[in-house]
Order: sequence, then structure tokens, then C-alpha cells
Amino acid sequence: RGTYSYHPGGRCGWHTNSNAPGKRIYLTWAEEDNKSFFRYRDPETGKIITDWDKKGWQHRKFVVSRNKPFWHCVGSKTNRISIGINVDK
Repeated sequence: RGTYSYHPGGRCGWHTNSNAPGKRIYLTWAEEDNKSFFRYRDPETGKIITDWDKKGWQHRKFVVSRNKPFWHCVGSKTNRISIGINVDK
């Protein structure tokens, strides 16, 4: 789905990507522990969850749907790279 680079103070506001549904895998690299995050609204509970990045590489999986929007955003106070893959295509 794309490659994104964030520098300290970088962010991507709340969005759903519901116009491009599918299963997603995001590979994320962060320069420092707990200084960048992936935040989302759980589509089942409505709870807002902040998943802090650890130093180095990690991955996340989620589903983007038109029927159950997956609201999410990103914030960073460090250098961060993410690579998004839509595994349904």
C-alpha cells in the first residue's frame, strides 16, 4: 500500500482506508523505543488502543473493511519507517 517515512514530530491523522479494503501487513522500523506509535479504534469494542513501537523492526496485521471501518493514525517523535502491504492483491 505504500512506504512512509516519519521524522520527529511526524504524523498521519485518523483515517480508515475503507476505499481500498483488504488484509494489511505493516512492517515498521523505529530508531528509538516508545517514541512512535500506531493508534487505532477497536472495531468491536470502540476502545482506542495505542501500540508503541519498539526500537528496530516489528509488524502489525489488520483488516480494512467498508462495513467495519478500521480507524487508525500514526505519531512519531523519532525517525520511523513503515511499509504497508495489501495481502489480498
